[in-house]
Amino acid sequence: MSHHLAHPCRVTLLTGHLIRTCETVAPCPFTYMAYVCDTVVRQARGMNVPVPRVVFSTDDMRSAYRQVPPSDPEMCIVCIYCFDSGNVGPRFVENWGHNFGHTSSVSNYWRTPLLCCQAARHFLAIPVDHYCDDYATPDFALASLPDCGAAAGLSGLHDALGLILEPAKHQPPNSSNVFLGVVCDVSSANHASPFVEFRPSSGRTDRVMAMLDHAAVEGLSPHSAQVIKGKLGWILQSAWGGVGRAASQPLVSRTGSKSFLLPGGRPAPPETHVWTPELSSMTAFFRTLFKFPPPLRQTLGAPPRGRLLVYSDAQYSQRGRKGLGVVVTDTLTNTSHMCGGGAGRHPFVDGQLRHSEKAKD
Repeated sequence: MSHHLAHPCRVTLLTGHLIRTCETVAPCPFTYMAYVCDTVVRQARGMNVPVPRVVFSTDDMRSAYRQVPPSDPEMCIVCIYCFDSGNVGPRFVENWGHNFGHTSSVSNYWRTPLLCCQAARHFLAIPVDHYCDDYATPDFALASLPDCGAAAGLSGLHDALGLILEPAKHQPPNSSNVFLGVVCDVSSANHASPFVEFRPSSGRTDRVMAMLDHAAVEGLSPHSAQVIKGKLGWILQSAWGGVGRAASQPLVSRTGSKSFLLPGGRPAPPETHVWTPELSSMTAFFRTLFKFPPPLRQTLGAPPRGRLLVYSDAQYSQRGRKGLGVVVTDTLTNTSHMCGGGAGRHPFVDGQLRHSEKAKD
Protein backbone atom coordinates (compact mmCIF):
# COMPACT_ATOMS: atom_id res chain seq x y z
CA MET A 1 0.00 0.00 0.00
CA SER A 2 1.48 3.36 -1.01
CA HIS A 3 2.09 6.09 1.52
CA HIS A 4 -0.77 8.38 0.41
CA LEU A 5 -3.28 5.52 0.48
CA ALA A 6 -2.15 4.38 3.89
CA HIS A 7 -2.78 7.88 5.26
CA PRO A 8 -5.90 9.15 3.42
CA CYS A 9 -6.46 11.96 5.91
CA ARG A 10 -3.13 13.57 5.07
CA VAL A 11 -3.48 16.16 2.30
CA THR A 12 -0.92 15.67 -0.45
CA LEU A 13 -0.72 16.40 -4.16
CA LEU A 14 -2.20 12.95 -4.75
CA THR A 15 -5.09 13.21 -2.29
CA GLY A 16 -6.00 16.89 -2.49
CA HIS A 17 -8.57 16.33 -5.23
CA LEU A 18 -10.43 13.88 -2.99
CA ILE A 19 -11.26 16.50 -0.36
CA ARG A 20 -11.49 19.63 -2.52
CA THR A 21 -14.18 20.08 -5.13
CA CYS A 22 -14.54 22.78 -7.75
CA GLU A 23 -18.28 22.12 -8.09
CA THR A 24 -20.58 24.45 -6.21
CA VAL A 25 -24.18 24.04 -5.07
CA ALA A 26 -27.01 26.57 -4.95
CA PRO A 27 -29.32 25.64 -2.06
CA CYS A 28 -32.99 26.46 -2.42
CA PRO A 29 -33.98 29.06 0.23
CA PHE A 30 -37.05 28.64 2.39
CA THR A 31 -38.49 31.68 0.56
CA TYR A 32 -38.69 29.76 -2.73
CA MET A 33 -42.50 29.76 -2.72
CA ALA A 34 -42.50 33.57 -2.55
CA TYR A 35 -40.54 33.65 -5.81
CA VAL A 36 -42.98 31.19 -7.39
CA CYS A 37 -46.04 33.13 -6.23
CA ASP A 38 -44.53 36.43 -7.38
CA THR A 39 -44.02 34.95 -10.87
CA VAL A 40 -47.60 33.64 -10.91
CA VAL A 41 -49.02 37.04 -9.88
CA ARG A 42 -47.01 38.92 -12.51
CA GLN A 43 -47.96 36.51 -15.31
CA ALA A 44 -51.65 36.54 -14.35
CA ARG A 45 -51.72 40.33 -14.32
CA GLY A 46 -49.93 40.43 -17.65
CA MET A 47 -52.54 38.09 -19.15
CA ASN A 48 -55.40 39.96 -17.41
CA VAL A 49 -56.71 36.79 -15.76
CA PRO A 50 -57.50 36.05 -12.09
CA VAL A 51 -54.60 34.80 -10.01
CA PRO A 52 -55.14 31.07 -9.37
CA ARG A 53 -54.97 29.59 -5.88
CA VAL A 54 -51.43 28.41 -5.22
CA VAL A 55 -50.63 25.37 -3.06
CA PHE A 56 -47.47 23.36 -2.54
CA SER A 57 -46.33 20.03 -1.15
CA THR A 58 -43.06 18.88 0.40
CA ASP A 59 -41.18 15.58 0.17
CA ASP A 60 -38.01 14.02 1.49
CA MET A 61 -35.94 11.17 0.08
CA ARG A 62 -35.64 8.16 2.37
CA SER A 63 -32.05 7.70 3.56
CA ALA A 64 -30.77 9.68 0.61
CA TYR A 65 -27.16 9.21 1.70
CA ARG A 66 -27.60 5.51 1.05
CA GLN A 67 -29.73 5.80 -2.10
CA VAL A 68 -27.61 8.28 -4.03
CA PRO A 69 -24.56 6.53 -5.53
CA PRO A 70 -21.15 8.21 -5.53
CA SER A 71 -20.08 9.88 -8.75
CA ASP A 72 -16.51 8.62 -9.06
CA PRO A 73 -15.66 4.88 -9.11
CA GLU A 74 -12.78 5.26 -6.67
CA MET A 75 -15.16 6.69 -4.08
CA CYS A 76 -16.91 3.30 -3.79
CA ILE A 77 -13.92 1.62 -2.10
CA VAL A 78 -13.45 1.92 1.66
CA CYS A 79 -10.38 0.57 3.43
CA ILE A 80 -11.02 -0.91 6.88
CA TYR A 81 -8.25 -1.92 9.27
CA CYS A 82 -8.90 -3.19 12.77
CA PHE A 83 -6.28 -3.61 15.51
CA ASP A 84 -8.23 -6.28 17.41
CA SER A 85 -6.58 -9.64 18.05
CA GLY A 86 -7.02 -12.06 15.18
CA ASN A 87 -7.31 -9.27 12.63
CA VAL A 88 -6.57 -10.49 9.10
CA GLY A 89 -5.27 -7.15 7.85
CA PRO A 90 -6.76 -4.38 5.76
CA ARG A 91 -9.99 -5.13 3.95
CA PHE A 92 -11.48 -3.21 1.04
CA VAL A 93 -15.27 -2.88 1.07
CA GLU A 94 -17.55 -1.47 -1.60
CA ASN A 95 -19.60 1.39 -0.22
CA TRP A 96 -22.54 2.48 -2.38
CA GLY A 97 -23.40 5.39 -0.19
CA HIS A 98 -21.53 8.53 0.85
CA ASN A 99 -19.10 8.92 3.68
CA PHE A 100 -20.25 11.55 6.15
CA GLY A 101 -17.84 14.44 6.43
CA HIS A 102 -16.20 13.92 3.04
CA THR A 103 -16.13 17.15 1.04
CA SER A 104 -16.95 15.49 -2.27
CA SER A 105 -20.05 13.89 -0.74
CA VAL A 106 -21.83 17.25 -0.76
CA SER A 107 -21.67 17.78 -4.52
CA ASN A 108 -22.22 14.09 -5.32
CA TYR A 109 -25.17 13.97 -2.95
CA TRP A 110 -26.56 17.11 -4.61
CA ARG A 111 -26.64 15.81 -8.17
CA THR A 112 -29.41 13.21 -8.00
CA PRO A 113 -32.11 15.48 -6.49
CA LEU A 114 -31.04 18.15 -8.97
CA LEU A 115 -31.51 15.67 -11.82
CA CYS A 116 -35.00 14.84 -10.52
CA CYS A 117 -35.90 18.54 -10.38
CA GLN A 118 -34.62 19.19 -13.90
CA ALA A 119 -36.54 16.20 -15.26
CA ALA A 120 -39.73 17.31 -13.49
CA ARG A 121 -39.37 20.83 -14.89
CA HIS A 122 -38.56 19.91 -18.48
CA PHE A 123 -40.79 16.87 -18.97
CA LEU A 124 -43.66 17.41 -16.51
CA ALA A 125 -43.74 21.25 -16.26
CA ILE A 126 -43.45 21.04 -12.45
CA PRO A 127 -41.43 23.99 -11.04
CA VAL A 128 -40.05 21.93 -8.15
CA ASP A 129 -36.86 22.89 -6.33
CA HIS A 130 -34.82 21.18 -3.64
CA TYR A 131 -32.51 21.68 -0.69
CA CYS A 132 -30.40 18.55 -0.85
CA ASP A 133 -33.05 15.80 -0.58
CA ASP A 134 -35.91 18.10 0.58
CA TYR A 135 -38.37 19.08 -2.16
CA ALA A 136 -40.83 21.97 -2.42
CA THR A 137 -43.36 21.30 -5.19
CA PRO A 138 -45.68 24.19 -6.25
CA ASP A 139 -49.09 23.44 -7.72
CA PHE A 140 -52.51 24.98 -8.38
CA ALA A 141 -55.83 24.18 -6.70
CA LEU A 142 -58.37 24.77 -9.47
CA ALA A 143 -62.14 24.57 -8.98
CA SER A 144 -62.86 21.80 -6.46
CA LEU A 145 -59.58 19.95 -7.06
CA PRO A 146 -57.05 20.01 -4.19
CA ASP A 147 -54.15 20.08 -6.68
CA CYS A 148 -53.23 19.39 -10.30
CA GLY A 149 -51.05 16.33 -9.70
CA ALA A 150 -47.59 17.86 -9.29
CA ALA A 151 -46.84 15.84 -6.14
CA ALA A 152 -47.96 12.63 -7.85
CA GLY A 153 -45.76 13.48 -10.84
CA LEU A 154 -42.69 13.95 -8.65
CA SER A 155 -43.41 10.67 -6.86
CA GLY A 156 -43.82 8.82 -10.16
CA LEU A 157 -40.55 10.26 -11.43
CA HIS A 158 -38.71 8.91 -8.40
CA ASP A 159 -40.35 5.53 -8.85
CA ALA A 160 -39.14 5.43 -12.46
CA LEU A 161 -35.59 6.21 -11.32
CA GLY A 162 -35.67 3.60 -8.56
CA LEU A 163 -35.57 6.19 -5.78
CA ILE A 164 -37.77 6.10 -2.69
CA LEU A 165 -39.50 9.07 -1.06
CA GLU A 166 -40.26 8.94 2.65
CA PRO A 167 -44.07 8.69 3.03
CA ALA A 168 -43.95 9.77 6.68
CA LYS A 169 -42.36 13.10 5.70
CA HIS A 170 -44.72 13.88 2.82
CA GLN A 171 -46.86 16.97 3.32
CA PRO A 172 -49.81 16.96 0.88
CA PRO A 173 -50.61 20.03 -1.25
CA ASN A 174 -51.81 22.86 0.95
CA SER A 175 -51.59 26.62 1.19
CA SER A 176 -49.48 26.33 4.36
CA ASN A 177 -46.71 23.78 4.92
CA VAL A 178 -43.39 23.53 6.72
CA PHE A 179 -40.34 23.70 4.46
CA LEU A 180 -36.81 23.69 5.92
CA GLY A 181 -38.20 24.25 9.42
CA VAL A 182 -40.13 27.38 8.39
CA VAL A 183 -43.90 27.65 8.02
CA CYS A 184 -44.67 29.02 4.56
CA ASP A 185 -48.17 30.46 4.09
CA VAL A 186 -49.22 31.24 0.50
CA SER A 187 -52.95 31.55 1.21
CA SER A 188 -52.91 35.28 0.41
CA ALA A 189 -51.13 34.95 -2.93
CA ASN A 190 -54.36 35.48 -4.89
CA HIS A 191 -55.69 38.42 -2.84
CA ALA A 192 -56.02 41.97 -4.14
CA SER A 193 -52.79 42.90 -2.33
CA PRO A 194 -50.98 39.53 -2.48
CA PHE A 195 -48.23 38.49 -0.10
CA VAL A 196 -46.54 35.39 1.34
CA GLU A 197 -45.65 35.00 5.01
CA PHE A 198 -42.96 32.94 6.76
CA ARG A 199 -42.45 32.12 10.41
CA PRO A 200 -40.43 29.48 12.29
CA SER A 201 -42.26 26.25 12.98
CA SER A 202 -43.48 25.79 16.55
CA GLY A 203 -41.64 22.47 16.78
CA ARG A 204 -38.31 24.14 16.08
CA THR A 205 -38.81 26.91 18.62
CA ASP A 206 -40.14 24.43 21.21
CA ARG A 207 -37.01 22.30 20.85
CA VAL A 208 -34.76 25.29 21.41
CA MET A 209 -36.70 26.32 24.53
CA ALA A 210 -36.56 22.73 25.81
CA MET A 211 -32.77 22.75 25.40
CA LEU A 212 -32.51 26.02 27.32
CA ASP A 213 -34.77 24.74 30.10
CA HIS A 214 -32.68 21.58 30.38
CA ALA A 215 -29.49 23.64 30.55
CA ALA A 216 -30.97 25.79 33.31
CA VAL A 217 -31.16 22.65 35.47
CA GLU A 218 -28.15 20.61 34.34
CA GLY A 219 -25.81 23.45 33.35
CA LEU A 220 -24.72 24.83 29.99
CA SER A 221 -21.46 23.61 28.49
CA PRO A 222 -19.66 25.54 25.72
CA HIS A 223 -20.53 22.77 23.27
CA SER A 224 -24.24 22.90 24.15
CA ALA A 225 -24.16 26.68 23.90
CA GLN A 226 -22.70 26.39 20.40
CA VAL A 227 -25.46 23.97 19.36
CA ILE A 228 -28.22 26.21 20.72
CA LYS A 229 -26.60 29.26 19.15
CA GLY A 230 -26.66 27.60 15.73
CA LYS A 231 -30.32 26.67 16.04
CA LEU A 232 -31.22 30.16 17.23
CA GLY A 233 -29.27 31.70 14.34
CA TRP A 234 -31.42 29.89 11.80
CA ILE A 235 -34.66 30.84 13.52
CA LEU A 236 -33.84 34.49 14.18
CA GLN A 237 -31.83 35.48 11.11
CA SER A 238 -33.39 33.33 8.40
CA ALA A 239 -37.03 33.65 9.36
CA TRP A 240 -37.15 37.15 10.89
CA GLY A 241 -34.28 38.89 9.19
CA GLY A 242 -32.11 39.16 12.31
CA VAL A 243 -33.54 39.85 15.76
CA GLY A 244 -32.47 39.00 19.29
CA ARG A 245 -28.76 39.40 18.70
CA ALA A 246 -28.20 41.55 21.77
CA ALA A 247 -30.27 39.20 23.93
CA SER A 248 -28.18 36.20 22.83
CA GLN A 249 -24.86 37.72 23.99
CA PRO A 250 -24.67 35.52 27.14
CA LEU A 251 -24.93 32.49 24.88
CA VAL A 252 -22.21 33.81 22.56
CA SER A 253 -19.96 34.45 25.55
CA ARG A 254 -20.39 30.88 26.76
CA THR A 255 -19.42 29.44 23.38
CA GLY A 256 -16.12 31.31 23.58
CA SER A 257 -15.09 29.78 26.91
CA LYS A 258 -13.67 26.56 25.49
CA SER A 259 -10.27 25.62 26.86
CA PHE A 260 -7.51 25.77 24.26
CA LEU A 261 -3.95 27.03 24.07
CA LEU A 262 -2.46 29.35 21.48
CA PRO A 263 1.28 29.18 20.87
CA GLY A 264 2.83 31.94 22.93
CA GLY A 265 -0.56 33.19 24.04
CA ARG A 266 -2.47 33.33 27.29
CA PRO A 267 -4.60 30.23 27.98
CA ALA A 268 -8.33 30.63 27.69
CA PRO A 269 -10.41 30.77 30.89
CA PRO A 270 -11.53 27.41 32.25
CA GLU A 271 -14.78 25.97 31.02
CA THR A 272 -17.84 26.64 33.13
CA HIS A 273 -21.29 25.07 33.08
CA VAL A 274 -22.87 27.42 35.62
CA TRP A 275 -26.27 28.83 34.66
CA THR A 276 -26.09 32.60 35.18
CA PRO A 277 -28.76 35.30 35.70
CA GLU A 278 -27.87 36.69 32.27
CA LEU A 279 -28.75 33.34 30.69
CA SER A 280 -32.05 33.34 32.60
CA SER A 281 -32.89 36.79 31.22
CA MET A 282 -32.02 35.63 27.73
CA THR A 283 -34.29 32.60 28.08
CA ALA A 284 -37.18 34.76 29.30
CA PHE A 285 -36.71 37.07 26.31
CA PHE A 286 -36.87 34.25 23.77
CA ARG A 287 -39.79 32.62 25.56
CA THR A 288 -41.78 35.82 25.13
CA LEU A 289 -40.59 36.37 21.56
CA PHE A 290 -41.54 32.86 20.45
CA LYS A 291 -45.07 33.29 21.82
CA PHE A 292 -45.72 36.24 19.51
CA PRO A 293 -43.48 35.65 16.50
CA PRO A 294 -43.52 38.52 13.98
CA PRO A 295 -43.86 36.92 10.53
CA LEU A 296 -41.59 37.66 7.61
CA ARG A 297 -43.88 39.02 4.87
CA GLN A 298 -42.95 39.35 1.20
CA THR A 299 -45.23 41.41 -1.06
CA LEU A 300 -45.97 39.91 -4.47
CA GLY A 301 -46.15 41.65 -7.83
CA ALA A 302 -45.02 45.01 -6.47
CA PRO A 303 -43.00 47.28 -8.79
CA PRO A 304 -39.28 47.37 -7.98
CA ARG A 305 -38.37 50.20 -5.65
CA GLY A 306 -35.63 51.21 -3.26
CA ARG A 307 -35.38 49.59 0.12
CA LEU A 308 -35.30 50.99 3.62
CA LEU A 309 -32.31 49.65 5.50
CA VAL A 310 -32.71 49.64 9.27
CA TYR A 311 -29.75 49.14 11.59
CA SER A 312 -30.09 49.11 15.36
CA ASP A 313 -27.41 48.98 18.02
CA ALA A 314 -28.31 48.50 21.66
CA GLN A 315 -25.01 50.11 22.70
CA TYR A 316 -25.34 53.32 20.68
CA SER A 317 -25.56 56.80 22.19
CA GLN A 318 -23.98 60.12 21.34
CA ARG A 319 -23.21 60.62 25.04
CA GLY A 320 -21.69 57.18 25.57
CA ARG A 321 -22.22 53.47 25.06
CA LYS A 322 -25.74 53.18 26.42
CA GLY A 323 -29.27 53.27 25.11
CA LEU A 324 -30.76 52.08 21.84
CA GLY A 325 -29.71 53.61 18.52
CA VAL A 326 -31.50 53.21 15.18
CA VAL A 327 -30.29 54.25 11.74
CA VAL A 328 -32.77 54.23 8.82
CA THR A 329 -31.38 54.64 5.29
CA ASP A 330 -33.50 55.18 2.17
CA THR A 331 -31.58 53.50 -0.66
CA LEU A 332 -33.68 55.31 -3.28
CA THR A 333 -32.60 58.79 -2.15
CA ASN A 334 -29.51 57.71 -0.19
CA THR A 335 -30.64 59.67 2.87
CA SER A 336 -30.28 58.47 6.45
CA HIS A 337 -31.92 59.31 9.76
CA MET A 338 -30.49 58.40 13.13
CA CYS A 339 -31.84 58.53 16.65
CA GLY A 340 -30.54 57.23 19.93
CA GLY A 341 -30.17 58.09 23.59
CA GLY A 342 -32.78 60.82 23.28
CA ALA A 343 -30.62 62.79 20.85
CA GLY A 344 -31.56 63.97 17.39
CA ARG A 345 -29.82 63.18 14.15
CA HIS A 346 -26.10 62.63 14.13
CA PRO A 347 -24.03 65.49 12.58
CA PHE A 348 -22.67 63.06 10.00
CA VAL A 349 -26.23 62.22 8.93
CA ASP A 350 -27.10 65.92 8.71
CA GLY A 351 -24.17 66.36 6.35
CA GLN A 352 -25.40 63.46 4.23
CA LEU A 353 -28.87 64.99 4.06
CA ARG A 354 -27.50 68.38 2.96
CA HIS A 355 -25.39 66.65 0.33
CA SER A 356 -28.48 64.77 -0.90
CA GLU A 357 -30.51 68.01 -1.13
CA LYS A 358 -27.76 69.64 -3.23
CA ALA A 359 -27.72 66.64 -5.54
CA LYS A 360 -31.48 67.00 -6.08
CA ASP A 361 -31.12 70.70 -6.97
